[in-house]
Amino acid sequence: MGPSQLQVTFKATRKPVCEMVQLLREEEIRAVLAALASRGSSSRARANNHLLSLREMATRSPALLWSLALAFDGDVEGGVRQLQG
Repeated sequence: MGPSQLQVTFKATRKPVCEMVQLLREEEIRAVLAALASRGSSSRARANNHLLSLREMATRSPALLWSLALAFDGDVEGGVRQLQG
């Protein structure tokens, strides 16, 4: 069985865009967040928090962004806070 896919359509600057991304399960999202938090020293881990901004996630990992959006009813930042806590 292959990975689940998620089809997302959103309005870009001029027209709707449709993306197909891997759907990450909650435990996979937690693993990504834990990996970012554990990279390097504690000050480095805090510096990695910028990677969890909406813009950075959209650029670097659309699968993470859209999986969080689906799991937390669009509240990506709230989902990150809840899973990190």
